Amino acid sequence: MKPKRSSRLLRIVGSVVEQMTKPYYQGVAAELGFFLLLSAVPMLILVAQALGFFSLSLDSLTLVLDRYLSEGLRDAVSQYLAFDPTSSFSIGFLIAALWAASKIMFSLIGITNYTYTGSNAGRGFIWERLRAILLMILLILFLLAVAALFALRLPLINMLVYPAGILLLYYILPSRKLPWRSILPGSLLTGAGGILVTVGYSFYLNHFADYSMLYGSLAGLVGLLLWLYLMGFVMVLGIVFNAALLEEK
Repeated sequence: MKPKRSSRLLRIVGSVVEQMTKPYYQGVAAELGFFLLLSAVPMLILVAQALGFFSLSLDSLTLVLDRYLSEGLRDAVSQYLAFDPTSSFSIGFLIAALWAASKIMFSLIGITNYTYTGSNAGRGFIWERLRAILLMILLILFLLAVAALFALRLPLINMLVYPAGILLLYYILPSRKLPWRSILPGSLLTGAGGILVTVGYSFYLNHFADYSMLYGSLAGLVGLLLWLYLMGFVMVLGIVFNAALLEEK
């Protein structure tokens, strides 16, 4: 690596480290983990309803869980899939579920805007809240596509789905749109980091951790929360990395 390129990389890494140590970022991973859990139930209910509308079952989603999550994490997540989609539901329920599920997107929008502009307000509370709901609808459609692809068992396409979803999410989140090439490095970092965190944490759960000694029946929930916290940290790290690259340019 040339000295100039090496020094540039060191400046970017230093900028990321400096940014992540600021007070604002000390709690964002926990915030994302909390909202991920809070949004998971209504989101999965909506996904189940949509699968039922297309005469599909939740088995395609459990295929994803079986392939990528450890036994402990899989059991913790599977409890939220232990229901059958109904044939009909009210418009009021749909709106309430979308509002609750979109909390994670609203949190991500605020964090992304703050990272790029120094203010998480974006274009105003109402506009950004509506945008969060639209993003959640897109995420549900994306999950339906993932479920269909896994049901078809197409290995190559399935490998590309996760990084493509991260890239699309990082492009849509900021209120100020950025070129694709500016968000690609952080998207790759988040994609690889999410895989490493999931594999590493699954290994830790299977061989070392025993949350039941301290938390009893809440062990599954505690294990799930910690995993969501780590995933939230990786998502924020990718956003901050993209912002550091833009600042360097």
